[in-house]
Amino acid sequence: MKPIQKRCAIIQCPKCDYFQLVYLGTKSHRCAFCESTIMMKRSRVKILHISKSPRDASMVLMKLKQERARPK
Repeated sequence: MKPIQKRCAIIQCPKCDYFQLVYLGTKSHRCAFCESTIMMKRSRVKILHISKSPRDASMVLMKLKQERARPK
């Protein structure tokens, strides 16, 4: 039997705009940067990417953070 894989999403915190990796289906998430509680259903959460595996989502998250860090 295969293990159940949870779907992951990359979200952007509505208060500090920090990119984060979360599991879909959770009710809330605490921002690692500003420590605010993000209610997944009630708040204006910007979902940037949805993936079936955490590994794929973390690769996309690294690319997003690198793009943000590049000077224009």
